[in-house]
Parts: sequence; C-alpha cells; structure tokens
Amino acid sequence: MVINGCTRECLVIQSDRSLGGKRVVSVLDRLAEARCLSEMRTSDNGPEFIGKALDGWAWRTGVKLHFVRLDNPMENHCAESLIGKLREECLSGSWFLSLAGAREIIEAWRKDYNSAGPHSSPGGLTLREYAGIMTGLQLALE
Repeated sequence: MVINGCTRECLVIQSDRSLGGKRVVSVLDRLAEARCLSEMRTSDNGPEFIGKALDGWAWRTGVKLHFVRLDNPMENHCAESLIGKLREECLSGSWFLSLAGAREIIEAWRKDYNSAGPHSSPGGLTLREYAGIMTGLQLALE
C-alpha cells in the first residue's frame, strides 16, 4: 500500500500471496512513471522494506527511506488508519474466490476510497479533489 502523506490519497494497493522487496520496487517504479516521487518514503520494518532491493532502489532514485520505530507504529498513522478502514470496509466483508477476484474488489475499494467523500480534508472534499487542489498549488508555486 502506498499513500500520499500530504493528501492521504491511496495511490496503490498491491495484492498478492506474498510481496518481496523486488516486487515492492517494481510497484514503486510503476508508480514513479505515473507520478513524481517524493523526497522521502516512510514504511514499517517489514522484511520487504528493509532488504537490499528497496535500499538499492532508494539509492538509484535519490529517495530517502524513513522507517517507523518498532515501538511506535503511529509514526505511520496515515497507513495504520487506512489499513484499518480497508480491513473493516472491504476485507472483513468479502469472500475472495481467487487472487484475481481479490485484486478486483480491493482496487474498486481503493478507487471508491479516493473518490467518495466527504473525508476530513478541508471543505469536506474527496481525497481526489483535495489532491487536485494541492497539485495545482504546487505547480503554481514552482
């Protein structure tokens, strides 16, 4: 799961039986083609994030990696909140018959999460609307 820390928009949820570091790197590379990379990535200390693959990706792209402290998962509160919503609103109420079916249901939930509202963003905008405003503001400041 990749979340924009500024807008809280869920950019991608990669669903699979297991995710190693190389798979995480391929997801981040695919995301980088569609959007510019932030200067820093925050993640937990899962084995897919602390290995050589992600470290090499960070060096290659110039992105700094920040790992939340093991005793403080709330340092990554946006991800923790979104994981809770995903579990409550999608995973707990769904019966997946195949990996492809799971991916389809989870992607539909992600799109709805970003485009349905209101969220707690200023003005009660959807995350997608808020992201559009923030992108416009960033372009105006450049």
